[in-house]
Amino acid sequence: MFTLYDSPTFSRAETWGIFALFASFFLVILILAFAFYIITAIFTALLFTKAGVDGKWRAWVPIYNTMIMLKLGDINPWWWFIGFVPFGGSLVLAVFVVMSYYRINLKLGKSPVGFTILAALLPFIWLIIISVDKSRWNAAAVPAPGWSHSILADRVRFTGVPNQGYLAFR
Repeated sequence: MFTLYDSPTFSRAETWGIFALFASFFLVILILAFAFYIITAIFTALLFTKAGVDGKWRAWVPIYNTMIMLKLGDINPWWWFIGFVPFGGSLVLAVFVVMSYYRINLKLGKSPVGFTILAALLPFIWLIIISVDKSRWNAAAVPAPGWSHSILADRVRFTGVPNQGYLAFR
């Protein structure tokens, strides 16, 4: 019976070398993920400020910031939890997020098709572009979406997140 250290193919030094390689690879991936999270949260906070959302802290909370993005895109933020449904829930959530990006682009006065394609394919680049440009948030300029009277409609009120202007809360 062989253990990891008594392997006929690897010596003890080689085993520790492979372990060090995988550990360093994992550390590099962890550092890159952390840097990506920080940069994304900074630009999300800028977008939230542009949209009139109170508190930049909302951009730093992982699930909550996606719910706020859905809300800014006129989709009920509780639909975020559909991502937990196996075999397709993540795909449905991705569709809802792209629909939200489309509405956010309209409210910023951007090209709805071009910027939505950019947001769907390169959301990190899209977020940087829309958060630092000079466009202004105008929720009232966009008519109610076609889903405003369906189950997707945003009828949720979060303290500090502005009503998007077209839908009265009940």
